[in-house]
This record gives sequence, structure tokens and C-alpha cells, in this order.
Amino acid sequence: MSLSSRQQTRGILRLPDASLALFLCAALSLALEPAALAANEGITGAEARSLLAVETGIRLNERYFQTINAALSNYGDETERQVFRRSIHRHIQGEISYRALHYNEALRELQKSQLLLIQLYERIIDKSIEENRGLIGRFAPRVLNEAGPIRRRKYLQLGLRDNAVAARFRLMEANRFPLLIQVRLTELEESFKLTRQARRFYVLLSLEFESVAKPNDPEGLDFNEIQSLILSGYPDRRGEMLLIHSDNHFRLGTESHDLFETYWGDPDFSALESPLAGFRERPEDFLRYLPAAGTPAHYAPRRFPVD
Repeated sequence: MSLSSRQQTRGILRLPDASLALFLCAALSLALEPAALAANEGITGAEARSLLAVETGIRLNERYFQTINAALSNYGDETERQVFRRSIHRHIQGEISYRALHYNEALRELQKSQLLLIQLYERIIDKSIEENRGLIGRFAPRVLNEAGPIRRRKYLQLGLRDNAVAARFRLMEANRFPLLIQVRLTELEESFKLTRQARRFYVLLSLEFESVAKPNDPEGLDFNEIQSLILSGYPDRRGEMLLIHSDNHFRLGTESHDLFETYWGDPDFSALESPLAGFRERPEDFLRYLPAAGTPAHYAPRRFPVD
């Protein structure tokens, strides 16, 4: 073997070692990040970890609020709107504490906000899954028994599939450890989006079977084109179908009021002191068990300070 080929072989053999070194450096930097931040900012390691969690929570919370805002503005009942208001105000309180450099207090408020969001998502998803089964399933006999384009069978299958996957994500979330908050919210957000995707296929099926105006290829139409078909094809159910169509695309209906903007612009912190009937806010309320006396620390669930 020539020298150049031997050097090339030696370089190839060293690639895994280089990759391992890069991985170890990255892992070490992540592990030392709170400590480095604490040294630079003059705060404790626990506060530094809280700071990182708060900054992540603030960014993600705004996305979770916007994802569910249209559904609550279009269809939310009074209880759901109260929970949404409380969650937003908890988030605002957390941001205030964060800007005042009280990172542990900020994390506590954001956790309360997110735990309320979890319960709100669960409630809306459960209702949506049951409604979708009825809305989409009622077309099954006509799709299977009547002659028509093959796309009708595809709409039925895809709608039921998306609804079933939404139920699967909801089941996964329900079996997570209660305080894996970010993991649970990510799965709930995905489940919620799938319920809206499933309902889009309901609209396509309805256009095929119930609309006066029969489209040639409704799947290829954009939002405005389907809206125009609904306006001309449903003289008696125009408002209902337009609201479903808007909600499926995370938009407000024409007569809906933006709840997020309303609650964000008018926070009421005095109401945060009173409990919200039927809903839990404190992280310790979600622990299903407490460690027995003498339980090793690494087996015990994380404890949170009690108000």
C-alpha cells in the first residue's frame, strides 16, 4: 500500500473518532451551559436552568396559543374560554417575572399556564375526534354503495385515517408522565392539527354529496375557491359550512371574535388567586404518587414548592 493510500485509510479510520469527539464536545457544552450562564449573569445554577426553561416556554407558549385560538374563538364554550383566559394571564405573569429577573417564579407561572393548556387541548381534541367520527362516517354508506369517482373513497379513507392518528397521539399523551409538559403539549398540538386535517376531508365529501355546485376536482382548490363553492352550493347551511371551513384552516369565522387578542390586551391578575373549578394548575397536583420515606432521590419524582 502506498503512503498516500495508507494516509487516506488512516484518515477514514479516524472519522468515527472525530465524530465521537464532536458529539462529546457538544454534549459537554450543553451540560455546562447553565453553569456558564450562571457565571456570566451572577445567578445560581438552578436559576440559570430556570432561565433557559422560561425562555423556551415563552417562545413555545405563543405558538400553542395561536394554534388553538381559532377553535376557541369559533366554537369554545364558556368554560373553555375561562381556562384559555387563565392560561394566557398566567403566561403574562410569567413574562413579567422573567423581565424582573425572578426566573424561578417565572418558570412556576409558565408551568401553570402550560398545564392549563394541556387540559384545554385534551378537552377540545376529545370532542373533535368524536364529532369527526360522526361527520365523516355518515358518508361511508353512500361512498361504498353508490357509483361515483374513486376520489370519494380516498377522501373517506384519509379523513378516517387522520382522525385515528389524532386519537393515537392523544392516547400517547395521556400515558406520559404528567410533568413531561413540553412532550405532552407537542403531542397534543399534533393531535389537534390532525383533527382539523380530518375535517377538511369532511368538507370535500360534503361538496361531493351535499353541495348544489358540484366541483370537478375539489382537492385541488385553494381556500378561497372552496369558500366560493360553499357560498354558491349551500343556500341553507352557508354559515355552518363556512365556519367549519375557516376553522379547518385555523382562521376565525366572519362573526368570531379573536379571544387571544382580547385576553392578552386586558389581563386580570386578581382573578389568578381564586381556583378554577374542575381544572388543576399546580405541578404538584399532577403527581400520581409521592415517594415513600427513604426512597432514593433518583427514583423520586421531582418535587415543586407548594404555594
